[in-house]
Amino acid sequence: MKKCKVCKTDNHHGKQCTALYLTDAWWRTHGRDLGANPPVQVHPTAGQWAYLVLAGVLVKPTSLKDPVVPNMEHPLVKEFYKAQVAQVILPPGTDHDETREGVEVAQQPEVTVVSSRVQEDVGEDEAGFRVHDICDSRIAKLEKELRNVSAQYEHVCGQCERQQAEVQRALTALADQNNRIARLEAVVTDASSLTGQKRARLGDDVGGN
Repeated sequence: MKKCKVCKTDNHHGKQCTALYLTDAWWRTHGRDLGANPPVQVHPTAGQWAYLVLAGVLVKPTSLKDPVVPNMEHPLVKEFYKAQVAQVILPPGTDHDETREGVEVAQQPEVTVVSSRVQEDVGEDEAGFRVHDICDSRIAKLEKELRNVSAQYEHVCGQCERQQAEVQRALTALADQNNRIARLEAVVTDASSLTGQKRARLGDDVGGN
């Protein structure tokens, strides 16, 4: 039995592959309300997303926050959505031919889908490794930037500490100088000191003459 190109298993022969995931918003815009508890997983993991893109099932996103957009050129996607849309939009008792045009229109996603050929089969493990490698490289870049910022911060802190030490030394020298001036002023103005007595005798001598 031929294995599915999406999930690499042969346990759903003749049935749709459960590895085709979509967001709630995509389902709602295509006529199907999953409700509060959707019966299917509506968003792939990072590894599954990467694998489905490499397999050509999904359109390559610009970031992990982008909506999941199926590649409508992929045969599995065509078969899957043709059955789903027909089941949803056809009311009971309606002939399929009467609404064929509506089915075809509803199949097209709102986001422009670029044509993509089926990519070479890539294992999910390999795709997961690629995603991990990308994450590791981004983490390494962030760690390098953090180290640079930390080094700059330490350099600035060192400069601030040296400047503070210089200011403190200048303040200490100024305080010592002020103390010396105060002591000199006290000695000069103290009448009981030797200098004061000399000044008093000098004044008397001048007055006596």
